[in-house]
Amino acid sequence: MEAKKNKSGESISHYQITEPIGNWVAREFDFISTETVENMYDLRSEQLIRLDTPSEQEILLHWPAHWRTMFHPRDDELADFIRSHPDMIAKFGFLVYDSKDLGLLLGMDESGYVFYAEVWERLRALITNN
Repeated sequence: MEAKKNKSGESISHYQITEPIGNWVAREFDFISTETVENMYDLRSEQLIRLDTPSEQEILLHWPAHWRTMFHPRDDELADFIRSHPDMIAKFGFLVYDSKDLGLLLGMDESGYVFYAEVWERLRALITNN
């Protein structure tokens, strides 16, 4: 795979790619531990609802999400946008949940790739282009 280049043609590091998106995520989302969610709900809970459509073959590796962290949008407009597009956002690698107590939550059930560049960049691009 060819190294990413900046506008001047110089190679840029993974940190330089992900740092700006990391700042965006930290500014737009609260981070909630999955332990908090696990203590509030169980796997069969009707109070924590998946908004995206799981495939028939889907097996969650870690309920409710991998990475031991879930993400809650700080802005109601952002939450409403995500609620309106759960299946599209799930294609980026997110699990999309809604609950009465915590509101909209995003989780991950995958690992092994560049999390910010592969997942959050696509979400931010979708949001900023709509």
